[in-house]
Amino acid sequence: MDLKDVFLFKSRQRRQREEAEYQERIFHLGPGHREAVLQRLKSLIREEKTEAELIYLYTCVKDIYTASRPGEREEALGEWYEATYLFPEDKKRLIALVLLESAASGPDDIPGAEAVEKEAESWG
Repeated sequence: MDLKDVFLFKSRQRRQREEAEYQERIFHLGPGHREAVLQRLKSLIREEKTEAELIYLYTCVKDIYTASRPGEREEALGEWYEATYLFPEDKKRLIALVLLESAASGPDDIPGAEAVEKEAESWG
């Protein structure tokens, strides 16, 4: 962090706009997307986590996926995989969910647990 960052001021409108853009990037499938993801994560992740922790983990992976260039995504996700403390199979399921979800057109199209499990087996 540079000294100039200490004095960086963002208006409330700019912060709200940036937050809205971020939420749109992470939960791009519209209303119900966050809740649908949360329900799917509850059925997939074996390690005991709170709802906030599940959403945080999902957000981390989704942020890496959407912020990386297509050719760099696998490497970026691999770095997350190595640096994150979570059961290895849960990490694979989380990554698989984000990868499969990228093709969904709405919250109802979020892949089922079986599809995620199958994709997770091929990842890593």
